[in-house]
Amino acid sequence: MSARHGDKDRIMDESASFTGHKFKPLDQYFWESLESSSFYFPEPARLNDPADCQIDLEKAFRLARANQSTNYAAQAEELFVRYAGEVEERAKTCGVFSICCGSIDGDDERLIWAHYAANHTGVCLTFTIPYAFVIKSLVGTAPVDYSSDSLFDALKRLDLSKRPDFEADLKPVITAYLTTKAPEWKYERESRLISFNPGLHIFDRAWLKQICFGLRTSNADRERIKELAKDYPDCNLVEAVRSDNDLFRITLREVPL
Repeated sequence: MSARHGDKDRIMDESASFTGHKFKPLDQYFWESLESSSFYFPEPARLNDPADCQIDLEKAFRLARANQSTNYAAQAEELFVRYAGEVEERAKTCGVFSICCGSIDGDDERLIWAHYAANHTGVCLTFTIPYAFVIKSLVGTAPVDYSSDSLFDALKRLDLSKRPDFEADLKPVITAYLTTKAPEWKYERESRLISFNPGLHIFDRAWLKQICFGLRTSNADRERIKELAKDYPDCNLVEAVRSDNDLFRITLREVPL
C-alpha cells in the first residue's frame, strides 16, 4: 500500500507516522468521539460539498487519455467502462476521515476555524497517526489534490490489457477519486483517510497530542474537555489568543490541565 504525497506515490513505512488537525464544533458527535476515542468516517454523500466525490469517472478516463491514438483510446475507454461502475460503487460506500495538514494558527486557518469550529466556539484536535493503522485497517491515505492530476495519473497507469488487479490497480483509483477536489478548496490543505467501513473507528488515546480551544470556547466547555483530556496520556491543552504583533492573526498559549 502506498500514500500519495504531491503527485508521487511513496511506500508507507509502518514504523512512521503523520500529523493532522481536526477542527470541530462542540456538538453531540464531538463529545461522543472524545469520550469513546473514535474517528467518524462518513460516506462521501454526507460530505459538505455536493460535488465532492461525484466525479464522472468515464469522462475523467477519456480526458486522462486524450493524447492517445483515436483507435486505442476508444478501445481502452470501452474496456474501462466495465470497471468504472465497480470503482464508483465501492467509492460511494467508503468512509472518509478528513484532516487539515496546515498549521492551526496560519492565515488560511482563520477560515477553517470559522467554518468547521463554529466560529471559534469549538476546538482543534491534533493527532499523530501511525502508518501501521492505515496499512492494517484502511484503504489508504492521501493529501487532497485540488486538480485532476492525481486522478488522471492513476487512470493513465491502468493496464487494460488484462483484468485490473483490485489491490494494485483499482485501489489507487478509488483513493484518487475520493481525494480530488475543486481548486476553490485549496486553502483547507486537507488530507483524507479512506476506509471500506464507514462509521466509527476506535483510535489509540496516545494518538491525540493536543486540543486547542478557540477564541470563543466557553468556560464550561473548557472545563469539561479538561476532565476528558486526563484520559489521554500524551495530550496537551492550548488556547488560541490574539497576536500582540498583528491585527488579525492568532497565536497559541499553553493551558494547564
